Amino acid sequence: MELYDFLKTRVQSEKGYIKYNHLTFTELGKGRAKAEVAVDEDLLNPMGSVHGGCLFSVCDTVGGTAAMTHGAAVTTTMGTISYLNPAIGCGRLYAEAVELKAGKTLFRYDVFIRDENGKLICKADMEYYVLGKLEY
Repeated sequence: MELYDFLKTRVQSEKGYIKYNHLTFTELGKGRAKAEVAVDEDLLNPMGSVHGGCLFSVCDTVGGTAAMTHGAAVTTTMGTISYLNPAIGCGRLYAEAVELKAGKTLFRYDVFIRDENGKLICKADMEYYVLGKLEY
């Protein structure tokens, strides 16, 4: 199985926490990843906006997957997020990881989530530690 197919299958499987974020990868390439989130009421907070924890989880998953496109198994070492606009009334969200550093032991990404109108919802700074070679 090709690496990108393996990553899509692994992240979009029916197992584990990630399945609750309604995430579908639309693009993977070396050091980059794009994904969509189908928003439904399960992802909303009491104010009717997409929950901040969901947004952070999506940033972490999209950034980590971008790091794994290098063939590395990684774990998150750091993440900070800025919530810039509420995600209210959205049907879909679009996440993109932009590689800042691909080193021997650390990978660093900016991850952006926008709504269907292109409005920036949040921006995260994510860092991942290389555990070793990804087995697939």
